[in-house]
Amino acid sequence: MNLPEMVLLVSYVNRHPGVTLGELSRKFNRSVSEIKKTLELASLCGLPDYTPFDLIDVDFEGDRVYVRFADYLSRPVSLSLSEAIAILWGAKILARGRFPFSKPLEEAVEKIKKAISSELAAEAEKLASQKEVVWGEEESILEEINRAIERCEVAEMEYHSLGRDELTTRRVEPYAVAVQRGRCYLIAFCHLRKEFRKFLVNRIRSFRLTGERFKRDDSFDVEGFLKSYPPEEAEIRIFYEESAARYVRERISRERREDLENGGTIIRLGYGSYKRIIREWVLPFRQHAKIISPKELKEQFLKELKRIKDKYEAD
Repeated sequence: MNLPEMVLLVSYVNRHPGVTLGELSRKFNRSVSEIKKTLELASLCGLPDYTPFDLIDVDFEGDRVYVRFADYLSRPVSLSLSEAIAILWGAKILARGRFPFSKPLEEAVEKIKKAISSELAAEAEKLASQKEVVWGEEESILEEINRAIERCEVAEMEYHSLGRDELTTRRVEPYAVAVQRGRCYLIAFCHLRKEFRKFLVNRIRSFRLTGERFKRDDSFDVEGFLKSYPPEEAEIRIFYEESAARYVRERISRERREDLENGGTIIRLGYGSYKRIIREWVLPFRQHAKIISPKELKEQFLKELKRIKDKYEAD
């Protein structure tokens, strides 16, 4: 597990004393052994002189886990002026993007203001407001995206697809902007693919409003949609037997594949929805394709096979 996941795990156990390793395994989508190894590592974290009072206390009682934070983690955080400015400025940058979590962000900022003196909060707000928020090359595109979201206006954009290594022109209905693991995405309904897609903003080469309005589907769940995508660190790898490999090689560049001596090939795909990857890269090749990673994609594929099987049996 990476550091952010480790922090979430330790914090979760601290808030849910006595939670079982099995429950943690299911919630964090990691094996029991990996969960236990991460918690054991957390027990070594602390400050000098690294006495038991300076470390995170992790106790295992059978299958149940308990975490007690060291005293220095239990004390209220005292922010300096520069730290308060950094937090408020960062919040200002995120708020400008109109992300789905803007409300929780506002609540967090208010809690920070209450935790520090009113004078410090006012000074931090003043200095943060004087800073210019610069997104770099993405700034103008983000402004157009936010305008399209506000107006419910169809947009036309040029997008570079990493998986196919090609530039396509698409008409989209923008719904939201979201950040996942430090990367900024546009969530939109794609007219080309006839489904909702997630587009990396720094791969959008141009973005133009068409003046055509669309009716927003209020039942669409942005957070649920984002969860259907694989983790950023998960590498999507699929193996094809020789009989299918010759067709696959025509669809993907040499840099994105590994040709094997037995005539088969292994491809690496850019991150995308499980549904699309299964539909375009697995199902057409049937028994001649095998998903290598990630595990979540394999599980989704098995669910899709069961859905197809149940449909035919019902008929």
